[in-house]
Amino acid sequence: MAGLYIHIPFCLKKCPYCDFYSLPYDEALVDEYISSLLKELSLYRISEPIETIYFGGGTPSVLKPAQIERIINRIVSLYKLTSKPEVSLEANPETLNRKVLEGFLSSGINRLSLGIQSLQDHEL
Repeated sequence: MAGLYIHIPFCLKKCPYCDFYSLPYDEALVDEYISSLLKELSLYRISEPIETIYFGGGTPSVLKPAQIERIINRIVSLYKLTSKPEVSLEANPETLNRKVLEGFLSSGINRLSLGIQSLQDHEL
């Protein structure tokens, strides 16, 4: 079984403890990045079924659910997936609300990895 990691390098702000490559969120740059990512995905051939797709970053949850869905749809169109792949998204609690969570769920995300950017009850 294969796994696929998708790096989303955008963040609302750089966390002081983070050493990962990231950029400040910029909507125009995000759109350009997604277009390039969709093209790059078609350059690879993966013969094994994909069991896991992991959106890491940066903060992938700064993307709109429709943008995540667009990426997932491209992956599904290009590669064979197992019958129930785990599709994970790293998320900052600040970027989430019920509508966004429902959007991610309907886009195909079935697992969230919450960071510790916030420990505030109202955000969690």
